[in-house]
Order: sequence, then structure tokens, then C-alpha cells
Amino acid sequence: MKPSKKVQRKFNDYIKIHDLGINFDAGNTNYPEEDPNGISAVEAFFQLETFGKQLPTKEPQLLYKALKGKAAFNLQVDMWSQDWTLTKQEFDSIQLPKWCWNTLLKQLIKHYK
Repeated sequence: MKPSKKVQRKFNDYIKIHDLGINFDAGNTNYPEEDPNGISAVEAFFQLETFGKQLPTKEPQLLYKALKGKAAFNLQVDMWSQDWTLTKQEFDSIQLPKWCWNTLLKQLIKHYK
């Protein structure tokens, strides 16, 4: 089973989030070592996220960046939802992908119900 376009987009967005400097080390550093015969980083991300399988990848650095970006984004959303002080314009100025705003709104609704 191949990753969908949505999974590929989120994978790329998590790398962008990481590259923006929004980083959080979730403590998991047991990422696969580089294997020239392994699968791509996005396929490894999909397998890990969907099935919990950690498969050899030929791009472990990209996988690491995506997982760190995801962990950082999830932590940031949780922190923002607990103490919301940003306007939408300020949030937009952080240059996060558009789906991030919807994720944050969902978390805010959960937090304040």
C-alpha cells in the first residue's frame, strides 16, 4: 500500500515545520539506519504512522526531520490551545501550511468544550 497524496503532503509539511525551526525531540531516536535498498522516507513515515512498522529506509535523515516536525507541531498546537494568545494574522505570519490552522481550531474547540 502506497502513501496517499495527503500523507505525502503532510510528510513534506512536517519537514517544512522542522526547517522553520519549530523542533521538539520526542525522545525517540531509534530511527532505522540508512539502507540503500530500503524504502523512501515518505513510505517509511506512512508505514510507521499507519501500521507502527519501522522499516529500513534509504532516507533516514528525511524521516527523522518529518517525525521531529510532527512532534513539534503537535506539542505546539497543544500549548497554543491551552493558552491562546495569537490572532489569525499572527498565526499566518509563522508560515505554517493551511491545514495547520484547521488542526489548531479543532484542538481549541476540544479544549474549551
